[in-house]
Amino acid sequence: MHTPFPSVWGDEKIHHVLCVDPPVTQDDGGLALPQPKSVAAIPSSKLVNPVSLVECGSEILVLGRNDWCAQQIIIYKLAGIVLQRFIPIESIGGNTLFFNERGISVSSRVLPTVRGDNVVYICAGPPHLAQYNLGSGSLSPAIDTCSLYGRAQGPSNLVHYIFSCCIRDPWSRGLIFRRTAQDWSLPDEEEQV
Repeated sequence: MHTPFPSVWGDEKIHHVLCVDPPVTQDDGGLALPQPKSVAAIPSSKLVNPVSLVECGSEILVLGRNDWCAQQIIIYKLAGIVLQRFIPIESIGGNTLFFNERGISVSSRVLPTVRGDNVVYICAGPPHLAQYNLGSGSLSPAIDTCSLYGRAQGPSNLVHYIFSCCIRDPWSRGLIFRRTAQDWSLPDEEEQV
C-alpha cells in the first residue's frame, strides 16, 4: 500500500493499493521493473492508516486503523474496495489475523489463548500484544505479561512464534518476538567462544 504526496481528492488524502509485477527482460537482456499499477484507492475518510494486506481463506483483506490511537482496527475486502464498496467486515471465519510488517491469517483452532475473529498486533500505551475482537470492538491481552517480557529457559507461547513471522528481522534470524529489541539480538561471535 502506498500513500503518495500529493495524492489528494479535494482535501482528502488517498491511499493506493499497488500491484508490482516482477522484472521484465528488455531487448538488451537487462531487467527492468514495470511501473506499479493502482489496484484500488482508499480515501482516508474510510481508512485513516492502512497497515497490511492479508490473505484469509479465498479473500485478500485490507487491514488498517481508523484512529491515530491505534485502538480501532478496520478490515475491508480488497474486492469490495476495488468496486468502491467500503463495508467493514466483523467476521473472518473464526480465524485470527496477526500483523506488524506483514500480515498472517491463522485458524484459531490451533491457538488456545486467542479467540476467533480477532486481530493480534502490538498495541500502544504500554506496548503489549493485544487481540482486537472484530465483532465487539473489545481489546484484551493476547498473552500474559510474563510471556511478553521474557521467559526462563523453556518453551515459548505459540502466539510469539506466529507473531515473529510478521517481523522480518527476528524471523529471518530464527529469533522469537519479545517486547524489547535487545531480546532479539544475537551474541557476537567473540562472545560465543
